Amino acid sequence: MDEQIIALYSKGLSNQEIVEMFKELYDADVSSSLISRVTDAVKERVMEWQNRPLDAVYPIVYLDCIVVSALHCAFSA
Repeated sequence: MDEQIIALYSKGLSNQEIVEMFKELYDADVSSSLISRVTDAVKERVMEWQNRPLDAVYPIVYLDCIVVSALHCAFSA
């Protein structure tokens, strides 16, 4: 259930909208406080990830490509 709550929250749904979705989709009554507890736990993990120490260097591979298709047709009039 937590995964569904997080998925809906990540799509921008409010806590009340998530409660309504669970009722509509699963015919399940979930409390707004349950939704808040789950989303608050995720917010804490996101904040930890955002504030983690970064490495000095990150290797990057950049690839670029151009594909040109040329078709020559000769028509005689």
